[in-house]
Amino acid sequence: MTMKSIIHNSVKKSAVALACAAALFGAGTASAVPIAVGSGWSTFFFGSSGSSWTESFEFTTATDVSLSVTDAYLSGDRFEVFSNLTSLGLTSEPTGPAGAIIGDNFDGAFTDTRWSSGLFILGPGSYSISGLVNQSPFDGGAGALKVDLYDDGEEPGENPGENPGENPGENPGTGVSEPVTMALLGLGLVGLSLSRRKTA
Repeated sequence: MTMKSIIHNSVKKSAVALACAAALFGAGTASAVPIAVGSGWSTFFFGSSGSSWTESFEFTTATDVSLSVTDAYLSGDRFEVFSNLTSLGLTSEPTGPAGAIIGDNFDGAFTDTRWSSGLFILGPGSYSISGLVNQSPFDGGAGALKVDLYDDGEEPGENPGENPGENPGENPGTGVSEPVTMALLGLGLVGLSLSRRKTA
Protein backbone atom coordinates (compact mmCIF):
# COMPACT_ATOMS: atom_id res chain seq x y z
CA MET A 1 0.00 0.00 0.00
CA THR A 2 1.46 3.35 -1.00
CA MET A 3 1.70 6.37 1.30
CA LYS A 4 -0.79 8.19 -0.94
CA SER A 5 -3.42 5.43 -0.53
CA ILE A 6 -2.87 5.31 3.26
CA ILE A 7 -3.44 9.08 3.54
CA HIS A 8 -6.45 8.86 1.20
CA ASN A 9 -8.03 6.07 3.31
CA SER A 10 -7.42 8.00 6.56
CA VAL A 11 -8.94 11.18 5.14
CA LYS A 12 -11.88 9.19 3.77
CA LYS A 13 -12.52 7.56 7.19
CA SER A 14 -12.31 10.93 8.93
CA ALA A 15 -14.75 12.46 6.43
CA VAL A 16 -17.20 9.59 6.94
CA ALA A 17 -16.96 10.01 10.75
CA LEU A 18 -17.56 13.76 10.48
CA ALA A 19 -20.48 13.24 8.09
CA CYS A 20 -22.05 10.76 10.53
CA ALA A 21 -21.59 13.20 13.40
CA ALA A 22 -23.13 16.05 11.35
CA ALA A 23 -26.10 13.87 10.41
CA LEU A 24 -26.62 12.93 14.04
CA PHE A 25 -26.45 16.57 15.15
CA GLY A 26 -28.92 17.62 12.45
CA ALA A 27 -31.42 14.90 13.40
CA GLY A 28 -31.86 16.34 16.88
CA THR A 29 -32.48 19.99 16.02
CA ALA A 30 -35.86 21.49 16.68
CA SER A 31 -37.22 24.87 15.67
CA ALA A 32 -37.67 27.25 18.61
CA VAL A 33 -41.22 28.57 19.14
CA PRO A 34 -41.68 31.50 21.53
CA ILE A 35 -44.66 31.07 23.86
CA ALA A 36 -46.18 33.28 26.54
CA VAL A 37 -47.24 32.26 30.02
CA GLY A 38 -51.02 31.75 30.01
CA SER A 39 -51.33 31.60 26.20
CA GLY A 40 -52.88 28.11 26.11
CA TRP A 41 -51.80 24.90 24.44
CA SER A 42 -49.01 24.80 21.83
CA THR A 43 -48.76 21.74 19.58
CA PHE A 44 -45.59 19.74 18.91
CA PHE A 45 -45.00 16.86 16.51
CA PHE A 46 -42.71 13.85 16.79
CA GLY A 47 -41.56 10.69 15.03
CA SER A 48 -40.69 7.24 16.30
CA SER A 49 -39.32 6.29 19.73
CA GLY A 50 -35.99 7.96 20.40
CA SER A 51 -36.71 10.98 18.20
CA SER A 52 -36.92 14.59 19.35
CA TRP A 53 -39.98 16.79 19.16
CA THR A 54 -39.90 18.83 15.95
CA GLU A 55 -40.37 22.00 18.00
CA SER A 56 -38.82 23.41 21.14
CA PHE A 57 -40.55 26.15 23.12
CA GLU A 58 -38.98 29.22 24.72
CA PHE A 59 -40.32 31.56 27.38
CA THR A 60 -39.19 33.75 30.25
CA THR A 61 -41.01 34.13 33.55
CA ALA A 62 -40.54 36.32 36.60
CA THR A 63 -42.65 34.03 38.81
CA ASP A 64 -43.26 30.31 39.39
CA VAL A 65 -45.11 28.57 36.55
CA SER A 66 -46.57 25.14 35.86
CA LEU A 67 -45.60 23.37 32.65
CA SER A 68 -48.27 20.91 31.47
CA VAL A 69 -47.36 18.37 28.77
CA THR A 70 -49.74 15.86 27.17
CA ASP A 71 -49.93 13.34 24.38
CA ALA A 72 -52.93 13.87 22.07
CA TYR A 73 -54.79 12.45 19.06
CA LEU A 74 -53.93 8.71 19.42
CA SER A 75 -53.10 7.40 22.90
CA GLY A 76 -49.99 5.40 23.69
CA ASP A 77 -47.07 7.86 23.34
CA ARG A 78 -44.79 8.91 26.20
CA PHE A 79 -42.15 11.64 26.49
CA GLU A 80 -39.08 12.72 28.40
CA VAL A 81 -39.30 16.47 28.93
CA PHE A 82 -36.23 18.73 29.01
CA SER A 83 -35.70 22.26 30.28
CA ASN A 84 -32.54 23.96 29.01
CA LEU A 85 -31.20 20.50 28.02
CA THR A 86 -31.72 19.12 31.55
CA SER A 87 -34.26 16.33 32.02
CA LEU A 88 -37.34 17.21 34.04
CA GLY A 89 -38.49 13.59 33.90
CA LEU A 90 -40.93 11.38 32.03
CA THR A 91 -44.60 11.96 31.45
CA SER A 92 -46.94 9.32 32.90
CA GLU A 93 -47.24 5.78 31.59
CA PRO A 94 -50.40 5.67 29.42
CA THR A 95 -53.05 3.18 30.59
CA GLY A 96 -55.11 0.83 28.46
CA PRO A 97 -54.43 -0.26 24.89
CA ALA A 98 -52.81 2.25 22.54
CA GLY A 99 -54.85 3.84 19.78
CA ALA A 100 -57.76 5.54 21.56
CA ILE A 101 -58.71 8.74 19.71
CA ILE A 102 -59.20 12.15 21.35
CA GLY A 103 -58.10 14.53 18.58
CA ASP A 104 -56.88 17.94 19.69
CA ASN A 105 -58.85 17.97 22.95
CA PHE A 106 -55.69 18.70 24.96
CA ASP A 107 -57.52 19.39 28.24
CA GLY A 108 -59.33 16.05 27.91
CA ALA A 109 -56.13 14.18 27.07
CA PHE A 110 -54.30 15.80 30.00
CA THR A 111 -56.85 14.47 32.50
CA ASP A 112 -57.41 11.05 30.86
CA THR A 113 -54.91 8.39 32.01
CA ARG A 114 -54.97 6.72 28.58
CA TRP A 115 -52.86 9.64 27.34
CA SER A 116 -49.45 10.29 28.84
CA SER A 117 -49.13 13.63 30.61
CA GLY A 118 -46.98 15.47 33.11
CA LEU A 119 -47.03 18.56 35.29
CA PHE A 120 -43.73 20.28 36.09
CA ILE A 121 -43.23 23.32 38.35
CA LEU A 122 -40.57 25.81 37.21
CA GLY A 123 -39.20 28.86 39.05
CA PRO A 124 -38.42 32.29 37.61
CA GLY A 125 -36.03 32.27 34.64
CA SER A 126 -35.64 31.73 30.91
CA TYR A 127 -36.51 28.31 29.55
CA SER A 128 -36.14 26.27 26.40
CA ILE A 129 -38.48 23.26 26.64
CA SER A 130 -37.88 20.26 24.39
CA GLY A 131 -38.67 16.58 24.45
CA LEU A 132 -37.69 13.09 23.39
CA VAL A 133 -40.12 10.34 22.48
CA ASN A 134 -39.85 7.54 25.04
CA GLN A 135 -42.47 5.34 23.34
CA SER A 136 -44.55 5.74 20.19
CA PRO A 137 -46.56 2.69 19.08
CA PHE A 138 -47.52 4.40 15.80
CA ASP A 139 -44.05 5.87 15.05
CA GLY A 140 -45.19 9.46 15.24
CA GLY A 141 -47.91 11.81 16.31
CA ALA A 142 -48.56 15.06 18.14
CA GLY A 143 -48.89 16.38 21.64
CA ALA A 144 -49.13 19.75 23.33
CA LEU A 145 -47.78 21.81 26.18
CA LYS A 146 -48.79 24.96 28.00
CA VAL A 147 -47.29 27.22 30.65
CA ASP A 148 -49.52 28.81 33.28
CA LEU A 149 -48.92 30.81 36.43
CA TYR A 150 -48.35 28.40 39.27
CA ASP A 151 -51.31 27.92 41.61
CA ASP A 152 -50.18 27.07 45.16
CA GLY A 153 -52.98 24.49 45.35
CA GLU A 154 -51.64 22.71 42.27
CA GLU A 155 -49.17 20.00 43.13
CA PRO A 156 -47.32 17.65 40.80
CA GLY A 157 -49.08 14.29 41.03
CA GLU A 158 -52.60 15.68 41.51
CA ASN A 159 -53.36 15.43 37.81
CA PRO A 160 -55.14 12.09 37.24
CA GLY A 161 -53.11 11.56 34.07
CA GLU A 162 -49.76 12.06 35.78
CA ASN A 163 -47.53 9.45 37.37
CA PRO A 164 -46.71 10.96 40.79
CA GLY A 165 -43.45 9.04 40.95
CA GLU A 166 -42.13 10.89 37.93
CA ASN A 167 -42.36 14.61 38.55
CA PRO A 168 -39.61 17.14 39.15
CA GLY A 169 -40.28 17.27 42.89
CA GLU A 170 -39.60 13.55 43.27
CA ASN A 171 -37.40 12.84 40.26
CA PRO A 172 -35.43 15.89 39.19
CA GLY A 173 -33.56 13.92 36.53
CA THR A 174 -29.97 14.35 35.57
CA GLY A 175 -30.13 12.72 32.16
CA VAL A 176 -27.85 13.61 29.31
CA SER A 177 -29.80 15.22 26.48
CA GLU A 178 -29.79 13.79 22.96
CA PRO A 179 -27.71 16.63 21.43
CA VAL A 180 -25.00 16.14 24.08
CA THR A 181 -25.07 12.37 23.56
CA MET A 182 -24.73 12.83 19.81
CA ALA A 183 -21.85 15.28 20.28
CA LEU A 184 -20.00 12.76 22.45
CA LEU A 185 -20.65 10.01 19.92
CA GLY A 186 -19.36 12.21 17.08
CA LEU A 187 -16.23 13.16 19.00
CA GLY A 188 -15.61 9.51 19.81
CA LEU A 189 -15.85 8.58 16.12
CA VAL A 190 -13.44 11.35 15.15
CA GLY A 191 -11.03 10.30 17.92
CA LEU A 192 -11.20 6.68 16.82
CA SER A 193 -10.48 7.67 13.24
CA LEU A 194 -7.52 9.82 14.26
CA SER A 195 -6.07 7.12 16.53
CA ARG A 196 -6.24 4.55 13.72
CA ARG A 197 -4.49 6.98 11.39
CA LYS A 198 -1.60 7.41 13.87
CA THR A 199 -1.09 3.64 14.22
CA ALA A 200 -1.10 3.05 10.44
